[in-house]
Amino acid sequence: MDSLTELSYELLLTELELQEEELDSELIPGYRVCAICDDGGILILCEGKCMRAFHANLEHGEHSLCESLCITNTELLALGDTAFYCANCTYEKHQCFVCGELGSSNESSPEVFCCSNEACCYFYHPHCVGELLYPGNSAAAEELEQRIAAGEQFVCPAHRCHVCGEVEVTLIAELQFAVCRRCPRAYHRRCLPRCSCHSLKV
Repeated sequence: MDSLTELSYELLLTELELQEEELDSELIPGYRVCAICDDGGILILCEGKCMRAFHANLEHGEHSLCESLCITNTELLALGDTAFYCANCTYEKHQCFVCGELGSSNESSPEVFCCSNEACCYFYHPHCVGELLYPGNSAAAEELEQRIAAGEQFVCPAHRCHVCGEVEVTLIAELQFAVCRRCPRAYHRRCLPRCSCHSLKV
């Protein structure tokens, strides 16, 4: 890498770091850590529906041994100010946050639907989120499934405390959320299970 290219790369890293600081203050969970390894650092941000962040290459994800997107520094430089879209958003295929299966998110023939909370990046099959929102009530779950499939918006369970069912109050410390990165559950700080994490039932 010649000196001019190296300078351009350093400027790009500075820009990515500034973006990370700005997004930290916006309370968008998916932007704070890499969607692959769950670690922070220098991240590239998807401008698509998923709102996720990634380590662009092995160098940026070195601390967590992240597999990364394997985008070379030269390719990063070539992106410049161009919006970056991950493969899922490019091809409009997203994973259901419950079952993990890929489904079309294309508006003309959707199979998975995004939570309507503007800060949420999770997609769901209608039947999967119906069962989550109405556990033990198959009639209500099926009715919601049909409404979502017909285009009705919904808010997923990650925006209410799994214990008390109330929303987050960011200005009160004990009512701030701890949000799970592996399932659509959130807990107020005061409602977090007091047992060891190894004994938690999922």
